[in-house]
Amino acid sequence: MEQNNTQLDKIIIPDLLLADMYKHSLVVLDDIEPRTPIAVNAAQTVNEPATVYEPVTKKTADQLTWLGGFNKRILIIVNEPDAVYLNDADMLLITKMLEAVKISLADVAIVNNAQFDLKDHDALSKKLPANFFLLFDVQATEIGAPLKIQPFQVLPWNGKQFLFSPSLTVINTPGAEQVTMKKNIWTSLKKIFDAFQ
Repeated sequence: MEQNNTQLDKIIIPDLLLADMYKHSLVVLDDIEPRTPIAVNAAQTVNEPATVYEPVTKKTADQLTWLGGFNKRILIIVNEPDAVYLNDADMLLITKMLEAVKISLADVAIVNNAQFDLKDHDALSKKLPANFFLLFDVQATEIGAPLKIQPFQVLPWNGKQFLFSPSLTVINTPGAEQVTMKKNIWTSLKKIFDAFQ
């Protein structure tokens, strides 16, 4: 059987970061007794209904955590409700995009807007004083910037540059429209990151 190794297979996540990423997902079940099935009729049994949990409240900017080193003050904000930061396919895509403009994960901070309330731009800027904002499926107004940005448009505001794009998942979907999106994002990224060449 052939194995498909990707760059993501080689990423080693420190235990401390892993524990932080899954602190609300992993549980120790040593002190929990298994549920007892209840009889519905002689032919069928069902477990008791699961406990319903309230949705997790988004964390504030002062509780912000991110993926990456943020060495070049580049902030990538995504909107992925089912991921801590990014799903694997989107992580691979963003890594390739960054490598194409000679940037690495050490240079950026990736934040998932689905996990945090980032409407206070001042608080966000205090925590992560970015010069460049790459927004994937996140409008500038969602991070407190009063801008209307068209997709793939680089827009300066308050001494910073902003780029809005559809989600990485949409860009990563096969199709002719996605090829055009990839070309547009590439052109925009080159405009922004020419300063680092």
